[in-house]
Amino acid sequence: MQINRMKVNTGNMAVFLWLGLTMMSTPGCGVFGFGAKKLFHEVKGGEGRLVVIHDPGPTALMDYQYVQIERFPSQMGSTLPGYTPALIQEACIKELSKKPALYELIDPGVKKKSTLIIRGRIIHYQASSGISSVFSSFSQMICRVELVDAESDKVIGQANCVGLSKAIARSGIEELSEGVAEAIKEWLMTSPKKEDDD
Repeated sequence: MQINRMKVNTGNMAVFLWLGLTMMSTPGCGVFGFGAKKLFHEVKGGEGRLVVIHDPGPTALMDYQYVQIERFPSQMGSTLPGYTPALIQEACIKELSKKPALYELIDPGVKKKSTLIIRGRIIHYQASSGISSVFSSFSQMICRVELVDAESDKVIGQANCVGLSKAIARSGIEELSEGVAEAIKEWLMTSPKKEDDD
């Protein structure tokens, strides 16, 4: 009798397993749909978002030939690793070096006319953690960024540049730094006021 009961239980388990796999493989339903979304975010990595506070105007940035990128100090204390400002600076240099290059990059402190300084500070950081991050992972880092005319030291533009990551395995500071750099490049390449007018 015990053997027969085991056979029945095994049969039931097979049926439940088949039903479960059928549901999971249904598009937009179950773990497979969830897994596909997660796989997309893992491949995509970090991304940038831009919120302009003060727009320098559509033609103001055309007057500059050089750009300097300073390190962004953190207001988050020990929440972020001490190397984070260097990571953001490196990510910005890498992003702005991609072709087509908008400006010629020069080291901070070098004096040249027609130089735009990019400076900022880290004002917010949020990381997904714990078991809940498996189902709704989300990390972000917000930097308040200023565009500064090097000759006059006048701030000509200000924005919040946000690095976002919805990945699980790739939600580190490197990803968020890359997102911040993307947002900064977007700001330099577009005129938010013109987009709003459309």
